[in-house]
Amino acid sequence: MFDIVDCMGPFMSAEQARERICSALDAIDAAHEALRQTPSDVVGNAFRVDFAERLEAQDRLNRGLMYRVFGEIADPPDEVGCVPAVRGILRARLRIPPREVTRRFRFAARLRPRRSLTGAPLAPELPSLAAAVAAGAVGEDHIRAV
Repeated sequence: MFDIVDCMGPFMSAEQARERICSALDAIDAAHEALRQTPSDVVGNAFRVDFAERLEAQDRLNRGLMYRVFGEIADPPDEVGCVPAVRGILRARLRIPPREVTRRFRFAARLRPRRSLTGAPLAPELPSLAAAVAAGAVGEDHIRAV
């Protein structure tokens, strides 16, 4: 069963969360740079298949995080937001077409926990798919098929 509390994680301040996220993103950037600088033409195809599998899994996990962020932008739990203004910023900063921004917002809304009219937490509209996306078990083609 989906538990709203589980997806929120341990309590931390906004500053602690920002620092932790930035630190993790810096580590990912450093790891990507190391991967780009390391030759893979000497490791053999069996290893390259393993490498490709790991990259695919990481891409899927990143996509799940992206949907989480889009869902939080659309319905910010921590502030009142103005989604129309943010849409233009996202389009420009991510260098994606407006239609893709809209698609991500729509899909994120179906994957993220919701609130009832009274404010009570509700599970996502598609809880099984939400769990699979968050775990990196499915890719965009799977998501679009659903």
